[in-house]
Amino acid sequence: MGQTSLKNRVPIVVSLALVLAWSAAEREYFLHPSNRTWEEARNHCQACFKDLVTLTPENVQTVSKLLTSDCWVGLRKNSTSNSTNNGTSNFNSYSTSNSTNNGTNNSTTNNNNTINTIMDPRMPWFRWANGDPLIFQNWYPGWPVFRSSLPNRYYFVCTEKASLETAAPETVTPETVAPGTGTPDSGTPGTGTPGTGTPGTGTPDSGTPGTGTPDSGTPGIGTPGTRTPGTGTPDSGTPGTGTPDSGTPGTGTPDSGTPGTGTPDSITPAMAIQATGNLTGHLRETTFATATAATAASTPSTPARCKITRWPEEAHYVLLPDFPKPDENYIEDSCVAMLSFGPWVERVCSELLSSICYEDRFFGELNVTEKTSNRSFLTWRSGPGNITHYRLEVTEGDNMLKRNFTTEDLTYDLNSLTPGTRYSVQVFAVKCTRDLNPQEDTFYTTPNKVEDLQITSVTETSIFLNWTKPDGNLDFYLIKIKDGKQISSKTEGKEVRDLIPGYFYTFTVLSGVGDNSTWSEESIISRNTKPGRVSDLSVSLNTYNSLQLNWKSPVGNVSFFRVVAKIDNKTLFTQNVTITEVNVKNLTTGSKITLSVTALVNGNIEGDSVAIDDYTAPGPITGLNLSSTDVSLNASWNSEGDSSSFVVQLLLEGKVEEKKTNFSEITFTGLKTAAYYQVTVYASNGDLKGEPSTESIFTMPSPPTNAKSTYQDKSSITFEWDPPAKVGRVTYAVGIISSFWGHTVSERIENITTHKFTGLKSGTKYDFQVQTVAADHLSAAATVSKCTVADKREISLSMMCSSAEPLLCDENTTRVSVFEQLKKHFNEVLGENIFWKLEEVNPKEK
Repeated sequence: MGQTSLKNRVPIVVSLALVLAWSAAEREYFLHPSNRTWEEARNHCQACFKDLVTLTPENVQTVSKLLTSDCWVGLRKNSTSNSTNNGTSNFNSYSTSNSTNNGTNNSTTNNNNTINTIMDPRMPWFRWANGDPLIFQNWYPGWPVFRSSLPNRYYFVCTEKASLETAAPETVTPETVAPGTGTPDSGTPGTGTPGTGTPGTGTPDSGTPGTGTPDSGTPGIGTPGTRTPGTGTPDSGTPGTGTPDSGTPGTGTPDSGTPGTGTPDSITPAMAIQATGNLTGHLRETTFATATAATAASTPSTPARCKITRWPEEAHYVLLPDFPKPDENYIEDSCVAMLSFGPWVERVCSELLSSICYEDRFFGELNVTEKTSNRSFLTWRSGPGNITHYRLEVTEGDNMLKRNFTTEDLTYDLNSLTPGTRYSVQVFAVKCTRDLNPQEDTFYTTPNKVEDLQITSVTETSIFLNWTKPDGNLDFYLIKIKDGKQISSKTEGKEVRDLIPGYFYTFTVLSGVGDNSTWSEESIISRNTKPGRVSDLSVSLNTYNSLQLNWKSPVGNVSFFRVVAKIDNKTLFTQNVTITEVNVKNLTTGSKITLSVTALVNGNIEGDSVAIDDYTAPGPITGLNLSSTDVSLNASWNSEGDSSSFVVQLLLEGKVEEKKTNFSEITFTGLKTAAYYQVTVYASNGDLKGEPSTESIFTMPSPPTNAKSTYQDKSSITFEWDPPAKVGRVTYAVGIISSFWGHTVSERIENITTHKFTGLKSGTKYDFQVQTVAADHLSAAATVSKCTVADKREISLSMMCSSAEPLLCDENTTRVSVFEQLKKHFNEVLGENIFWKLEEVNPKEK
């Protein structure tokens, strides 16, 4: 069968045997395109891998994907495995016949033809080269090729029960008939082992049959009878050496009778007679000579009184031997190649093909021990087969810095490492320059101890730790506190919170790595937290020189309390007490006292002080002095001692405005102008009041505005004005004056903003003014001028003109000049004080 046309013939036919229960390691497959003989390919696979590939239903798809051409696989017809395999115990496993009567693949064989048999180790194709059982087959149609096609069967019918030994041979035409369908008898098969020697050529005696080696054909599966074989002397014919056909033997029931004891005739078939069908007679055991190729092709002889016939139910049947037919594709010692598209064929083992090797994936174990900050010791398992050396690939940290080492040992001292760094190590067993599956592990070197651990800040419930980063690497720091509490930090400082005030704590700081697998040496520091602050600090029982101080103890641990009383920065009182109250004495009268209480622990560790200001009873106010403007009032005073505050009351028209101040002076603004205010001041220390002092004062008056005349006649003028801003009940001083007549009038009016002056002269200008009055103080005046209505009269004046210059008086310019001089004179004398008007009359116009 040619190789070039296989892909274009029929689809792949897969015949599965009953799958044996076996397990295998995880395998890897390697295609080697270099052409080698089967032996060379296997030697290469065993040297650099495990062996040539073994095919199973589980891996056939994986292997098929690697194919690029026809490849050797680990199956050889006459190969003896040099491997031990747990499949050895499967020699007696069930298998499925995969051949038909014409020697081709029988994937469509009826289930009735699937039979149980003993797997014979002497048969070809029963085991892979590595010793694994053959549990899977995928032959291309027509393969494997057996020595000859299925045999013809020749049946002789003996109509008499006479002995066959003396019958003369007859020449008949052989006929192929179907095997019998009877049930085989229940006899137990014999247990004797066939001999291994060459059968003799003489006439054997009536004892044990010859020890010749049986041929390599497939034995029948019928159960032989349980009867004792006959004791007749077999003839002297040489046993045949022909190969029995590979067809399925008949399933007829062997006769249960005792074989005949007569001497068989001299027929020379290829092999021993086999009885099939329902035998009613008895045949004597007979030995026949081996048929040659020539006799195999000719018509066989039959005994006398026997003839070839169809299958009658009542007769004696004898099955003649198989006659082999030569096959041009038969290979005596063949090796199996897998075609590029999957199925199997036989090839001459010396042919040069590519190959597929397999190797069980190597799973080793890498151990890292004796880890320090800069070294570690590595050990690992040896690799399988011909390992030349081991290659170490060491990757340092996140920067992926790689270093490579080689060794032939199974250990390595890895040094010059960086503290606190993650290292990934892969150890590759090198086999035929190929890296096997690595043995690998990841570990951290021990980080260095933190340096310069300090406490930089302490509160009641927290302590802040600081330290210096050590040389090398680390991923975080771990802070251990008592009672198993732990805190991690990414920085060189951490505030430890939620502590108890006044308690003693020990802090342990370690450098750590990402997987918490290794830690640095410990750095330790201890400290008390600050005591808590007292609460509810209060003062009572104030006198001129003492007071009572009370408080509540804080949460946490306290040894004692320190009480201090001060005026400004001067300490008047200090005392340490273990109780929560104290009477503070020897204080200054009317003074502001600052009192503080501080909790202490462990001798000198102080908490935060809590302070309160209070006063001894105050003394009287002295030296009260008032001053004012038109809108403000200032008060200042003196007091005995240092009072905490003063109360100032401002009284106007029955209404009181009160202010507190810590100073001995105060200013009120936004007041009413020209108003009468009363001021009262007393010292106050909390609920304590000193003797008061009272004084009164007017605010300064503000001037009225917008003065104007609203009416005038020949003898009176009425004036109005606007009051000052923010004015209460007020008094105004109003006046009028005529500078021409020397006439002056002044009056005071209450809380009104209009006034009428009468008895005035007509045509006279009067100047008016109005002022706001506050006690003895007058504001600036608001003024306006207005004339009474004039009572007009005409006066005629004549001008006499004389001049030494002729005709000077007649000139127009002379007259104008004289008129202007006259007008100037009247203006100087009368001005605007009274009404007057000068007009020129031309005499010629009269």
